[in-house]
Amino acid sequence: MSLDAVRSAIVVQDRYNGTYAGGGWWAVAGADREEGEQNRIAWLLSAAVSPEGDDPKAFEFWINPPEWIAVADCPDQAIEALHWPNLRQKLLDRRLASGRWTIDSYERTFPYGDAWLGDNPLKLPYPCAALQDRFNGVYSGGPWLAFNLYRWWPDKLDRLIAGDENDHYWFWLERPEDIVAGFTPNEAILKLLGAAGR
Repeated sequence: MSLDAVRSAIVVQDRYNGTYAGGGWWAVAGADREEGEQNRIAWLLSAAVSPEGDDPKAFEFWINPPEWIAVADCPDQAIEALHWPNLRQKLLDRRLASGRWTIDSYERTFPYGDAWLGDNPLKLPYPCAALQDRFNGVYSGGPWLAFNLYRWWPDKLDRLIAGDENDHYWFWLERPEDIVAGFTPNEAILKLLGAAGR
């Protein structure tokens, strides 16, 4: 996948903690690119068959996901899997071989809202997401932004994904408390956890 496609990436906490996806986090390359009449992340959140749908719909989505989405056990690893398609398959193969994921399992490893960040179970503001900053942290203070996806979607998220430089300047002057910046997706999410007092 091209570096340009990965540049506007977003990482999202999986609703089913990897039961169908094979990993607790999924990354989308080119989140600002159009899919149908919406950007990719909006399409993923509103499509009839999507990772955010009910169990049968999420199961159906992950049988044959688009090539611009990758899954892993932590946000940083999901972004790496976008860069390296072989890593994407390797992570899925490892997950299948471990027995931690079966195609017909409806049980989640952790209660709703919990997730893995590497080897640590964390209580996150579900669904937690990390978006690559359009201006690489010039206004926000870091190249990755972490936030609760549903609190920011669709209006504010569209502004972050597609807004111009002037729009970002004024947005960050307001310093919203429920979005934080970090140097990696993992770091931004851990900062968000700290900001939430967890």
